[in-house]
Amino acid sequence: MKKIITCLSFAVLFSCSNDKQKAHVKELKPNKEEITESPPIYRTDQCANHTTNEERRKCADEELVKELREVIAPFKEQNPTIGNSKLVVEFEIEISGKTKNVSIKRGVETSLDKAVSQYILKTRWYPAIHGGQKAKITRRLPIYIDE
Repeated sequence: MKKIITCLSFAVLFSCSNDKQKAHVKELKPNKEEITESPPIYRTDQCANHTTNEERRKCADEELVKELREVIAPFKEQNPTIGNSKLVVEFEIEISGKTKNVSIKRGVETSLDKAVSQYILKTRWYPAIHGGQKAKITRRLPIYIDE
């Protein structure tokens, strides 16, 4: 099985607020367009109404950022010095959409690193598509934490 490595091409800036949003799990309806190449897309029902994969991907990335903010916020409150930090997490996304082999490539604080790792391990994804087939990939996610 060929392994594909992708990186997010956008920076994730966090500004922790107390906005809480309830997440409901629901399958996205299959897209009618034929897809031969696609990076993985984070699964969230917040993006179910988007009709193209590009719209879904953008929406899903924004939702992932919001959810990671909620994970990071308590650590930021306890230790304000973690502002202006960069955490880099790497993980595999199986063809089933499950994550595994989560590792912190650049940490900020041990307890925060562990919380982010545990969160990423619980996430589910629509798998990458390579050559028209589902593909297992390794994804590196840089997380920038602002003040």
